[in-house]
Amino acid sequence: MIEQDARTRHYVLAAKALAVGSRYLWRLPLYRVAFFPMQELAQQTSGTVQLGIRHEDRVLFIHLSGYAGAPQAFAHVGLRRPFHATASGKVFLSAMTWSEVKRVFEAGCERYTERTIVTLGQMHQELEEVRRKNDARAIEELLPGFSVLAAPVMRSRGEDRCGDQRDAAYRDSAEAGQGEALREPDPGRVP
Repeated sequence: MIEQDARTRHYVLAAKALAVGSRYLWRLPLYRVAFFPMQELAQQTSGTVQLGIRHEDRVLFIHLSGYAGAPQAFAHVGLRRPFHATASGKVFLSAMTWSEVKRVFEAGCERYTERTIVTLGQMHQELEEVRRKNDARAIEELLPGFSVLAAPVMRSRGEDRCGDQRDAAYRDSAEAGQGEALREPDPGRVP
């Protein structure tokens, strides 16, 4: 899984790590089901479509689709982001019990921007809105200049897949009905 760089003598991940990671992704039913629809969604929209799962009380991004020129720097496959500052994280939090949400907050919530929600009271209100609308928003809460909209992946019968694995897919804020999208906000548009 690691190899030594002959020039620097430092150890680095070997290509075999990529093969192992790829096998991990393809064993996830959510990844297999979402792969091609996310490609199509990315072609139809001007946002970056991302797929994340809950992993150790953080969002782990497992797939990313975007068009040429889309703001891709926000999340790459394997990146982990905190629940409290991301739209996808709020989807996961909304599926948790209140005691689980409190446990996540008691572990600490960093303020990334002036808009990051870091108090339980504010998050309680936010999660009520997420449950009511069945989507979550993060307007410049993690990164200045970026707005994100997320929604849970639903089974065909309308059941939330956030149960055991708490999987979430994200959507483009303008056009699509599912998935999370990342885009730079339009200064003339109120989110």
